[in-house]
Amino acid sequence: ALDTLDAAKQLFTVRVAVIDSGVELNHPELRNRIVAHRSFVGGTVADTIGHGTFVAGEIAAIAGNNAGIAGLAPPARLVVAKVVRDDGTIPPKAEAQAIRWAVRQGARVVNLSLGSTRDPSDPDVDGFSPVEQRAIEYAVRHGALVVAAAGNGNDAPQKPWPFASYPAAFPHVLAVGAYGRLGGVPSFSNRDDRLVDLSAP
Repeated sequence: ALDTLDAAKQLFTVRVAVIDSGVELNHPELRNRIVAHRSFVGGTVADTIGHGTFVAGEIAAIAGNNAGIAGLAPPARLVVAKVVRDDGTIPPKAEAQAIRWAVRQGARVVNLSLGSTRDPSDPDVDGFSPVEQRAIEYAVRHGALVVAAAGNGNDAPQKPWPFASYPAAFPHVLAVGAYGRLGGVPSFSNRDDRLVDLSAP
């Protein structure tokens, strides 16, 4: 019974990093869920785009409050890092700093619902970043599970795009693609027979 209690306590203290566009700190679904937050692109952590708040809610929105949604892991506690500028761009250095900071804050899972186009055959299209790669390696070495979007190929030369984005394409990263309501893979979701580990709705 003691082991079960200890396991339950650990579940309630797991920290998940949301490296994204920030967060709406006063959102009622995220009350008491955010334990640390910081902007790496200047200003505040306020989410002017909405994506980071949405991702945070999917992870840890309060369950059973008769409002909004229930997150997949309501007991999780969030470490939020804003790395997306208001124009939608993501400086690799800011992302790398945020990943390292989140790990130092105790994040055991690092969520990166972002990515740059990858094309192994065309360096002009390929978004490889050694700064990003070193930050991912830092997180993995420190025991964090890094989860990244395989990518939405909106900016790719064609759809569907056959290569997972960075950082999902890096070794030891759990790469996640999308599937639709009918179980098929939507055309916007990047394919990659070698690197996509799983798909989620």
